[in-house]
Amino acid sequence: FKWISGRGGDTVDDHRLVARKLSNYCAYLVAFVPEMLPDPSYNAEQIFDTAVRQARVHLDGCRTKADILDRLDKIQCKEENYLEGGSLYERAGSSSIIEKAAVLGGQLMASVPDEGRRWKVLAEFWAEFILFLAPSDNVDIHAEMLGAGGELMTQLWALLSHAGILERTPSAPRT
Repeated sequence: FKWISGRGGDTVDDHRLVARKLSNYCAYLVAFVPEMLPDPSYNAEQIFDTAVRQARVHLDGCRTKADILDRLDKIQCKEENYLEGGSLYERAGSSSIIEKAAVLGGQLMASVPDEGRRWKVLAEFWAEFILFLAPSDNVDIHAEMLGAGGELMTQLWALLSHAGILERTPSAPRT
């Protein structure tokens, strides 16, 4: 967004802002407009509700950002012990969403130690993820959203449709 801010557009604060805004937008879509997402279902809402309940349990008593980060660090350490003990497959199905998120956050910090680079990676991830979500054959929801003033997802859908990108690239089969 260099051309908007007049600044370099490549600062830690810029990447943090983009990553957080796009991440929050995805959470908003899951919570309030799941029909705009691919394969909207009760399952996505159920997963979201479960994550909220688990966050309340795991982060109970945390009052500050520092408290939350400290608690997530403890959760990560506990989960890493399971991983090091070789019980990954036994534990994988029973780990909570918050426990998995804590481990993923730790892995990101370990693999990308520089904070600025880490925020850039996250900003790029969320930008690509939003673009992955945007193609849709649900014209009705986009027409409804345009009538209500529009959604970012609808604007992206319109641009991608105009460019001939009407569906998501199928994912490669897992091996």
